[in-house]
Amino acid sequence: MQELDGKGIHIKFYQIPAKEFRNMPVSAIVKKISVKNGSVYCLLVSKGKIECAFKEIELPKMSLAQMKERLVRDEAYTAELKKQLKESLCCRQALLDTKDKLMKEAEFYEALNGMGQDSGFVYLTGYAPAEEEPALSALAKKEKWGIFVTEPSGKDSVPTLIRNPRWIAIISPVFKFLEILPGYRELDVSLPFLIFLSIFFGILIGDAGYGLVYALITFLFQHKSRKSRQNAGTFFLFYIFSFCAIIWGILTATFFGHEWLIKAGFKPLVPILTDEKGLQRFCFFIGALHLSVGHGWRGVLKLPSLSALSDAGWICLLWAAFFIARALILGDSFPFFGNWLIISGASLVILFTSPQKNILKAVGKGLGALALSIMNSFTDVVSYVRLFAVGLAGIAIADAFNAMAAMVVRGNIFTVVAGALIAIIGNALGIVLGPVSVLVHGVRLNVLEFSGHANVSWSGISYKPLKE
Repeated sequence: MQELDGKGIHIKFYQIPAKEFRNMPVSAIVKKISVKNGSVYCLLVSKGKIECAFKEIELPKMSLAQMKERLVRDEAYTAELKKQLKESLCCRQALLDTKDKLMKEAEFYEALNGMGQDSGFVYLTGYAPAEEEPALSALAKKEKWGIFVTEPSGKDSVPTLIRNPRWIAIISPVFKFLEILPGYRELDVSLPFLIFLSIFFGILIGDAGYGLVYALITFLFQHKSRKSRQNAGTFFLFYIFSFCAIIWGILTATFFGHEWLIKAGFKPLVPILTDEKGLQRFCFFIGALHLSVGHGWRGVLKLPSLSALSDAGWICLLWAAFFIARALILGDSFPFFGNWLIISGASLVILFTSPQKNILKAVGKGLGALALSIMNSFTDVVSYVRLFAVGLAGIAIADAFNAMAAMVVRGNIFTVVAGALIAIIGNALGIVLGPVSVLVHGVRLNVLEFSGHANVSWSGISYKPLKE
């Protein structure tokens, strides 16, 4: 083909949609080779330059015989590599130890090469926890190092080191999984994250049977890795999540579905949690409470500054949004004090968002903050209704499969087995999809809605000091 091309005869391969095949240039000879998946693979031959708008298939870089020979060589080379890997398996741990050592050396030399130089001196800058400063200064005095210790400035990109009590630190695997970390100057929201994510897990799963399954799976994994204490916090976290699902299932009479228990005569311990409107009210309440915690925490940290009153104003507006959501979505009456919540909340936000001597500037900034965030406060409270919707959907799936299973059973062993399989498959689907809903919705309410009101942007950099 290359030789012919040099003599003015052009040959090219094309992939052309079957519908467009008839609209080929008349000047070219078209030879159909094959038709596959609605495309015609063809050969175009022309004495002039071929102009075609369709996909050209380039010629291979080597002949078919060369490809087959290369394939045989590659297979032999792969087999040899596998043989060498098997022979080297006894050295695996030594290789891993060597890799770890090399990584530490690379980390050290990276820091060494990053040292500053000035007037014959070399110096290293970095960060250390405040309580480590006396030991560092004592070591510097002993080793005759020059040392200068100062607080980070507002422009410094300071890494974040979070150290919580063990019972709070169990939430850290979630942060690691999501690869999020609060900034150095932001709130550590580990405790509210743990409390509310556990509540959300219970509502979104909403089934005591599923909770028992999760607890059993956690126990089996923990038993399998009982020699390792490293993951103890993770297992405890999943026990808490499972316990919350069990509690919610007991309160709502839900055990691998809801309907069959109701028909069997079991009643919910808290009937309002099985009423659609009642559960939606509860979700709006949880939303207002959750977001209020964020603003309340911010306000306490601002004291004694008057700007703390702006967060008190936002709390008033959040609860006003709670009552507005009930009125608009559920048809409840708007309380008489609701207007006062709106008026007092808006006034506090306008006056104290940026308190200063120039009243006009203070009011202007307050009005800007109110205009930008007032609708977000309402929609954030309403977004907690996802807990009701997703939790109800999960129970509805279980009930649907249980109903299908009951319809199949006719009294003989085959129908009983078929019905049991349908019920097991349906509930297994709920067990698998349940954690996904928690990851999508439960985590979102903490990472986006709550964190937005707590002013946490998750911009943190993990603190990874040189350890050796």
